[in-house]
Amino acid sequence: MNETKRALFYYLANQETINAGHMGDYVAIADNKVLGYYKEREDGFKDLLTHGHKLGTFNITKCHPVGEAEVYMGFVPITGDYI
Repeated sequence: MNETKRALFYYLANQETINAGHMGDYVAIADNKVLGYYKEREDGFKDLLTHGHKLGTFNITKCHPVGEAEVYMGFVPITGDYI
C-alpha cells in the first residue's frame, strides 16, 4: 500500500477524532499523524511541499461526516451516498 492510501485509511479509522472542531476544513496526514488543518486544499499542498514532504507521501482530505462518502477527482470534490 502506498503512503497516500495509508494516510487516507488512517483518516477513515480516526475520522471522528480528526474531524472534531474542523468539519469542512482540509486535514493533511502523513505517517499516521495529522500535520495540519487548512481552509483550502491547495494551501495544504503548498505548506507540506514547503516543509519538505514529497508528493505521494501524504494525503489531504476534507473533513466530512462519518458515513458520508467523499471522492476527489481532479479539482472537483464530490460528496454524498453513491451506493
